[in-house]
Amino acid sequence: MALRAQLFPADPEETRRVARLIDEDLDDPDAAQFLRQFYDPSSNYAGATYLDLGKNDPNNIIEDDLLAVTLLEVRFHPRSVRRLLDRNSPARRAVLDQLKAVPPGVELGPADIKTVDLAWQFCRSVHDLLGGSQWVAIGKLCARKRPALIPIQDSVMNDRLDLRHGGFWLTTRALLDDQRRARLRQLALDADPSGSLGLAGIPTLRLLDTVVWMRHSKGAEPTRRRLRSSS
Repeated sequence: MALRAQLFPADPEETRRVARLIDEDLDDPDAAQFLRQFYDPSSNYAGATYLDLGKNDPNNIIEDDLLAVTLLEVRFHPRSVRRLLDRNSPARRAVLDQLKAVPPGVELGPADIKTVDLAWQFCRSVHDLLGGSQWVAIGKLCARKRPALIPIQDSVMNDRLDLRHGGFWLTTRALLDDQRRARLRQLALDADPSGSLGLAGIPTLRLLDTVVWMRHSKGAEPTRRRLRSSS
């Protein structure tokens, strides 16, 4: 992967193509049920535990963060764990400085390009610290630190959107306009009308990830079958 390629400008034609795919996913009659299943604490999905497990200090990376990432079916190599957690390492301090430079709570859709670039530089600094090719694990770790801002580019998103060669971040940003963020908020309300699952507090970027993953992941197919059988 060309690292900087993920911040290629969003190509209008590509954005329209991907927008059609995303709208198809959001229009799925089961979309709200996908959210409900994924965030139901009685299910075997990661749900909000990925964000809430242990202590999630927005300006630090600790053991709790690494454990949380494993809930999304990735793991870090032992050497990577040591590098990430070495409190005496100047390289780790540099990563945390990059993290602190990224404002917390900013959503990807309305974020300005400077903020997006700061988030990318944080992800790049984690990659530089760890080396190797653990990009999916790195992305999921960084997304826990800035869940409203940093998209997760895993195999399901790659296969669905086919943006693996560049532009993933800025195309996703372009898709999260006011209208789609409102649609995602409505899906969260439909999935959790009582508020018992806490979906109102889940960032729209994570809601989008969830709908796409639950609709297209082979691992989520049992959920689809259950929904079909109950309809």
